[in-house]
Amino acid sequence: MSVFLICEFDPLHHGHLYIMNKARELYPDNPLVCVMSGNFTQRGCPAVIDKYRRAKAAVLCGADLVLSIPFPWCSGSAEYFARGAISVIKGVYKDGDALIFGSECADMDLLNTTACNLDSPAFEAKLREKLESKTPYAAARQSAYEELFGKCEPLQSRNDILALEYIKAAKAAGLGLLFTPVKREGGFMSSSEIRKSADPASLLPEPMKNGILSAAAAGEYPASYKNFEKAIVYQLRQTAAAYAEGGYGIAERLSNAAKEARGIEELFEKAASSAYTDAKLRRAALYSLLRIGAEELKKTPDHTQLLAANRRGLDILADGKKTRAVTVVTKPADAPDEFIPERKADELYCMLTPKTLCHGEFLRRTPFILKEDPT
Repeated sequence: MSVFLICEFDPLHHGHLYIMNKARELYPDNPLVCVMSGNFTQRGCPAVIDKYRRAKAAVLCGADLVLSIPFPWCSGSAEYFARGAISVIKGVYKDGDALIFGSECADMDLLNTTACNLDSPAFEAKLREKLESKTPYAAARQSAYEELFGKCEPLQSRNDILALEYIKAAKAAGLGLLFTPVKREGGFMSSSEIRKSADPASLLPEPMKNGILSAAAAGEYPASYKNFEKAIVYQLRQTAAAYAEGGYGIAERLSNAAKEARGIEELFEKAASSAYTDAKLRRAALYSLLRIGAEELKKTPDHTQLLAANRRGLDILADGKKTRAVTVVTKPADAPDEFIPERKADELYCMLTPKTLCHGEFLRRTPFILKEDPT
């Protein structure tokens, strides 16, 4: 069996390492497969360090295989993020495989019950009723659930919300994954706290620290919208079209804010409201920049990208090569048309590093392969 971990590693920190070690403890001698965001993350921002360096750090920290959650799903809200990740897992899944994840409640019975309730026709009808009254989505979902089923702790916690979407997506995909929640413990700095710290590299496991230092030396760290902000603000001034996640007036709000803003953070400050989370605005802006329509996000991905592996990870891919239900891209330049959104995202990422990268940079990079046997 394989143990899957859905992740972003932006950056990979000691809390992530704790869950990876838990996977080894709970499922000894079973390979660990990380399904990781690409160059853009769920909060609608570029990852501070590129996908290849993050994947390399993951393998050096004990993962056996790192596959990408393709774009645009890696930058979608929880439902789309989960659909993208579970689709990749389905592509290499075998009966008996497990999914391990961090959870605030770590109560699998409660998570299962909540997920089933969220999938019920009664809840879907009540949610539509709330949304029609212009209630923001998160508040509408919480209110609809509590009216029907009572108070729901998992809908108030980010990792539990993702877990609920994993369960729903796996059920829809017909996967019998062994879900394994790991209680979120205190004492670990979050990715957000680390990104905001004065010296992020010093707070990270050695392989991730080395990845950041390598990227910094090459002028590629940290990637940020600020490195290309005038062009982004200019582009967002031109359109109010509702691209993916840009409905409910968000696209027009972003365009109007861009007409007054002189920088990217000022743009999001002016566009902010109680109805839209910061991540929602940033996702809508990203999809607008790359012209990703809602219909694109609603599809089910049929490809992933090999980012890093050791010998055991390569054996997983070789073993299921004839039967797997997903295309594993190893050479982006030779990838099918379905990979085009990923190329567009990678090209934008090239403009967001401190030193602008050449056109096609991520068509030339190759997966990291650790040749020594994993310990």
